[in-house]
Parts: sequence; C-alpha cells; structure tokens
Amino acid sequence: MIDEIQKELTQKSQAARQDQLGKLIARICVGVIMLVVLAILFMITSKGLATFSENKISVGDFFTKTIWNPTAKPTPLVGALPMIVGSFAVTLGSALFGSAFGNGNGHLHGGNCKQTASGPSSSCN
Repeated sequence: MIDEIQKELTQKSQAARQDQLGKLIARICVGVIMLVVLAILFMITSKGLATFSENKISVGDFFTKTIWNPTAKPTPLVGALPMIVGSFAVTLGSALFGSAFGNGNGHLHGGNCKQTASGPSSSCN
C-alpha cells in the first residue's frame, strides 16, 4: 500500500508531461526566432557597413548631406538627413495626434462618471 502511494507521488502526471512538452516547444520557437533576428541584423549591418567601407562614404556626410542619389558617378551621394528629419517629424506628429485623441476619449468617457466615496456610481459604464 505504501509502495503504491510512493510510486504515485513520485511519478509525473499527464499534466506535468504536457507542461514540459509545451515549455520545450516554446523554447525551440524562441530559439528559432532569435536566430532569424540575429541573421537579419547581421545582413543589415554587413550591407550598411559596406556602404561606408567599399564606397568610401564618410559617416558625417551620410548624416548631414541632403541629396540622395546612390547611383551617382564617380561617388554615390547618400545624404540621409531629410529621411531622418522626416521620420522624427512623422513620429512626433503621430504622438501628438494620438495623445490628443486619447486624452479626448478619456474625458468623453470618464467625464460623465460621478465619483462617490465607495467608487464610481453605477451609471458609469
């Protein structure tokens, strides 16, 4: 009787085995995703650094010049300043636009609620 109880207590249950299998599958998926992300980063970095090393383009010119013509001869013109400024402007504009709508939505839905000592009233849905 005691041996049966001890065996039952030390043996893994079906749920525990399924849990371990799920964790293994999740870890394999995370590993594959990490490898893919690292491969993408390597590819982008190697191609990006080749622009500066093979084409002899200075980093300063890349960030400060305004003309983008990578097929120009004898030296490609790769000024990224307009793209960088444009990206920041769009990001700032969307943050301001989204904040205004979020704030207005909060006031619209939260402004009609009456706060009582026990919390919001029942008409606050």
